[in-house]
Amino acid sequence: MTLHNLKHEAEKIRLTSAEKSAMRAALFGAASPVQTAPSPYFFFSYQFRMVMAGFLVFVLAGAGTVSAAAGGALPGDLLYPVKINVNESVKIALASTPASRAQVHAELADARVEEAQALAAQGRLDTAATAKLSDNFDEHAKHAQDLVQSIAESDPGSAVEITTELDSALAANGAVLRSLGDKSTDKETKNNSGRFAVRVLAHVGATGRIALADSTSKAKRGAEAQPAAFSAATQSETSATLTAPAPGEERRSENSGEGNAAASIEIKAAQVLAGARAQFMQASSTLDATTTAQLSAQFGAIDMLMAQGSVSLGAGDSKAAMRSFTEALSKSAQLRAVLKAQIKYDGDILKPLLQFDDHTSNEGSD
Repeated sequence: MTLHNLKHEAEKIRLTSAEKSAMRAALFGAASPVQTAPSPYFFFSYQFRMVMAGFLVFVLAGAGTVSAAAGGALPGDLLYPVKINVNESVKIALASTPASRAQVHAELADARVEEAQALAAQGRLDTAATAKLSDNFDEHAKHAQDLVQSIAESDPGSAVEITTELDSALAANGAVLRSLGDKSTDKETKNNSGRFAVRVLAHVGATGRIALADSTSKAKRGAEAQPAAFSAATQSETSATLTAPAPGEERRSENSGEGNAAASIEIKAAQVLAGARAQFMQASSTLDATTTAQLSAQFGAIDMLMAQGSVSLGAGDSKAAMRSFTEALSKSAQLRAVLKAQIKYDGDILKPLLQFDDHTSNEGSD
């Protein structure tokens, strides 16, 4: 039979009415009398994937909530291990450069001091918490210092920024911790605050160091040196020490490497100064007229340093610009730290820590 004949015969084939009805039922979903068994491959099905996706979203959302809640945890709190072992580990892991890692470690070292302040303010800075905070503080401070040392020649601007901001913040926060401990009625808190404050100051370099003289306090401290006051006046004397050229820095071009470093420090100083001013505005309702005037004068002095640094940088004197910007950064970081404590603890934190030119803070005290 030829192909033509096959085509001719096929054209004669027609479906009966019953066959057409059966096909229509098959195509448009008539109920099948045959019961189907569940697929053994459910785990690969679309429905299973959707269920698992919903479950993972729920778990991750819950984990994120726990992580956020742990941000304000203190030693002894249930979520403090999450804060230390999860949140902070992630922050360190996300820092992709030595400079950014040094910055993170510096921030975490300062965070331990602020946690000690919070416990001291509550009268529960016990020996166990102090030991935990001290060890973690030492670890982060050491990492920050080592990383700064590793970038001192390749990135002197970042090295100076991180060192200055860390030293200044630690100096101020160490003094705040001592002040809060002195006011505590809990003997253990008082003793541990003093010990931890001294430990913090051991990490502070030349810039930002708090004067160790105890001339503003009537109480005897014994043989142990204590941070007595936050001295803005000492910064001009110490900034030159910190900003002395690092090993190899003198070999850098005055108009390239040092100029870039000075410009970088200028940006950082401006950022920290803006933060300090924001804290000042927030704390203004808790400050008396004398303190407000003195702080305004200090902000004016910082503005002058920034202006001097800009002039020096424009004239090509990068080293002078670095000194001015570094001193401005140091003063700004210290003011920001102390004003933050003033806001947080709503007490007269500033007066015992600031050495004003006049002596009004000592009037009436016997």
